[in-house]
Amino acid sequence: ATPAGPRLSTGDRASLNRDANEYFERAVLVLLGRADLPRAREMLEKALALDARFAAARALYGFTHWRLIDWGYSNDTSWLYKAEEELRRALQDDPQVQAHGPLAAVYFSQGRKELVLAEVDKALKIKPDDRYALHWLAHYHRLHGNYEQALGLWRKIVEREPLFWPSRMNIGDTLRMMGDTAGAIREQEKIVEQSPENVFARHYLAMAHLAAGDLATARRTLERVPPEDRQRFLVRMPWALLLALEGKREEAVKEMDEELLK
Repeated sequence: ATPAGPRLSTGDRASLNRDANEYFERAVLVLLGRADLPRAREMLEKALALDARFAAARALYGFTHWRLIDWGYSNDTSWLYKAEEELRRALQDDPQVQAHGPLAAVYFSQGRKELVLAEVDKALKIKPDDRYALHWLAHYHRLHGNYEQALGLWRKIVEREPLFWPSRMNIGDTLRMMGDTAGAIREQEKIVEQSPENVFARHYLAMAHLAAGDLATARRTLERVPPEDRQRFLVRMPWALLLALEGKREEAVKEMDEELLK
């Protein structure tokens, strides 16, 4: 049972500070819409400055540390341990906060995959439809080659929350891995329609076009990435692949520098 009191849009317990709640909700919107991580982090820092024990903001802020790596802003793996620290601190302040799903993601990225299922289990006991927990359970299935099971979970999330693009993105990418490039392109295009600035959708859409052998469309997709996102590892990787497939060896090698390889 969750403790009583005012709730946030995520279902977590709200802060007693109204402005802190507002900053939190803005961060959620920014992440789900434009996937603008620097802006979301700024909002969460403001929320925590107003209420240092605001567990939901602490958990989401910790999750943005993980996203710095996963979303291609940094290759400094110490962010994964900082993320774990913040998530644990959030759970100390409120044991019911939705931090177990993000912890599953962090363990996944740390290579501690044996800890993922226990976190998913804890998350689903608190909130049976916890999207992050179900999302990472799907990742766990995909890692073990259970593609259909993974797709089933992601589709369940998308049916309930059509705007939750991480699950749609993974449906598309799993279809690509299964050889269904048309299905992959269709799913990624839905995200681009919803949010043209979403770099993830551009990354995976380009990857799907590359898999289909359509280099010209892959190039057009990547050329539409906003200039400020051009240096993210998420963008540089498909560029390197594209250049290699176009036969531009020197440019491809230059793109695959030491930082990108890390």
